[in-house]
Amino acid sequence: MYPYPYAVTNRVGISEIPVTAVNVTTTEVTLNLPNHSFYGKPYKGYFTLKLNTAIPTGTTPTLPLNLEANGTSVPLMLLGGTQATVAALGIPGTGAVLVYYDKETNLLQLVGPQA
Repeated sequence: MYPYPYAVTNRVGISEIPVTAVNVTTTEVTLNLPNHSFYGKPYKGYFTLKLNTAIPTGTTPTLPLNLEANGTSVPLMLLGGTQATVAALGIPGTGAVLVYYDKETNLLQLVGPQA
């Protein structure tokens, strides 16, 4: 029997979660996800973040990125534990990026090299 929570990741493939809105302030950029985006997903795994809504031109590239769903905002991280910035996605920043998540630690991390 596997220990709880089990260590199986992405049993049914890599899901896609769309960005429904981009909110830019003077201190951060928040990428809004649909409510219940992580419902029924494994505790650890990957998803494709689909940037349907562009980060507006003129946004400061050093602003930190957060993902928000269900009214909760979590920082999007890079390898090494630093928070991702707009520069990691680019401007206007549309397309798809791979993200690793861990529900136990609330880690959301961009996968692979970033700009």
